[in-house]
Amino acid sequence: MSVPLSISRTRIKLVAIALLTVAAPAFEATVWLTLALTLMCFAIPLAVAVLGGADLVRELFLLPRRPIPSATRKDNHQ
Repeated sequence: MSVPLSISRTRIKLVAIALLTVAAPAFEATVWLTLALTLMCFAIPLAVAVLGGADLVRELFLLPRRPIPSATRKDNHQ
């Protein structure tokens, strides 16, 4: 069973929570709120990895895909 996951929406939510985490001390937020926001910043990529694997996490962080090594490529070192 596949779970539909919108990476663009997830990315927007991750950025919003990260900004709230950074801004929390400036607005004198409680330690518990700051800790909860920080844990959510770590939990979102973990949840994406569980649902979609490493490729989906790379897409979440806008990283390029890993190149697939060619199985037929040979180096001519003698």
